[in-house]
Amino acid sequence: MTFAWSLVVAASSLFRVVGPSFVDEGQAGSNKTVGESVATRDHLFSDGIWIDWLHREVALEAKVVLRKGPLELLACSPDTREHESILVVLARPRDIYHAMGLIGLEPGSPVRFDSQKQHVLPPTGESLQLRIRYEEDGKERTVPASTWLRSPSLEKRIANVPWVFAGSHSTSDGRFAGDAEGTIVTLVDFESALIAVGALHTADNDALWLEAVTDAIPPVGTPCRLMISAALRRLEVDLMPDGSLRLDGSAVKVDEIVRRYRKVSAAGRAVQVLVRPILRTPPDVIQATVDRLEKAGLSRKNFRVQKAEDGIRSDILPPPQDAAQRNVSPG
Repeated sequence: MTFAWSLVVAASSLFRVVGPSFVDEGQAGSNKTVGESVATRDHLFSDGIWIDWLHREVALEAKVVLRKGPLELLACSPDTREHESILVVLARPRDIYHAMGLIGLEPGSPVRFDSQKQHVLPPTGESLQLRIRYEEDGKERTVPASTWLRSPSLEKRIANVPWVFAGSHSTSDGRFAGDAEGTIVTLVDFESALIAVGALHTADNDALWLEAVTDAIPPVGTPCRLMISAALRRLEVDLMPDGSLRLDGSAVKVDEIVRRYRKVSAAGRAVQVLVRPILRTPPDVIQATVDRLEKAGLSRKNFRVQKAEDGIRSDILPPPQDAAQRNVSPG
């Protein structure tokens, strides 16, 4: 974990200067192939892994290997668990872990046994949104990963799956467990899971809780991109001591921030504006910025102010209680 996070600072500078144009999901009618679309907006990080620095999203090269039956995984590594996984992902899990760390995602832990309390603890980690992008009838489609899954017991599709960045772990001989077992996105309890469901689900064949939605999944062999991002999209705005604002490294007005917020929200994403006062930003400038955002139509529950680095108390107006309890749709 130390290695991944040691790279975050370096990545943040890249994030500021590398600003690939992004093709909105709504452009489903584009005549670009999946590969061409990814190449225009993302930057190659490693074999089979692209990073969209601007929108903090990781894209993984994948293909469909299963369309029917009970599942233990959504995505696995080649030559591992293709008989119980919809997708096979070509990239190494360790490299995926590092890419996720570079866009600021925080790992937790896969399922584990608490010896003190004598019970099993569910996977933890930052909440994620998983989407799948592929080409169908010459058009690009992007769907939440959950649309390919359903509960056989309830006979209905799963609206939202609480994906978390579990992070896998290192084995006693120094190997990355996710590499050894190919457990990239798991649906049941795997101690080596890189991405998991934030709840306990047994791998007992008689109790598997999800199966593939055959009619929603393209043919076996279809190339895809598995898209990974934070469930909560943050628009991070830097506040200068003179009251000016910067978003993605460029000067921005309050109205543009509100417009960007509404655009992301309209696309069905949970989104929050994070105002980050830089060193020595005066409290009155911070308060004035809060007032400007609210006057421009951004509700206080939809943005927060980060504490300034020099200890100045900048979270002047704490977000309402219901803001922390709102429903987030990870997909």
